[in-house]
Amino acid sequence: MQQYCYMINDLDADKLAKEAQGDYERLRAYLRRRSVEAYREKVKQVESVEAGLMEQAQRFFLLTQTDNLWKEHLQRIKFVQQAVGLRGYAQRDPLVEYKLEGYNLFVEMMAQIRRNVIYNVY
Repeated sequence: MQQYCYMINDLDADKLAKEAQGDYERLRAYLRRRSVEAYREKVKQVESVEAGLMEQAQRFFLLTQTDNLWKEHLQRIKFVQQAVGLRGYAQRDPLVEYKLEGYNLFVEMMAQIRRNVIYNVY
């Protein structure tokens, strides 16, 4: 966790175990609360430099990640388009295979966008 957000560098296994008390939901709530606190502190720090800067930074991170990952997604889809034709030889419907692969790639792309933007913001 510390490698992703230096603002919560006081977390260690013992502290997390103490907070969770063996309950997954308590651990999840604790981590969420600490993450929100760290985010609000980061916003205060950035906004002290210039008002509205954090919103601009978030928009920039989101747009650049979406743009870059969308380009990669289109290249992957093009590859899937070429590769899915071979699956017809394996008695599989190429259209169904293309839809499935395309959907999986899209979900993966969306997860990467979320992960990268959160990483950049924190």
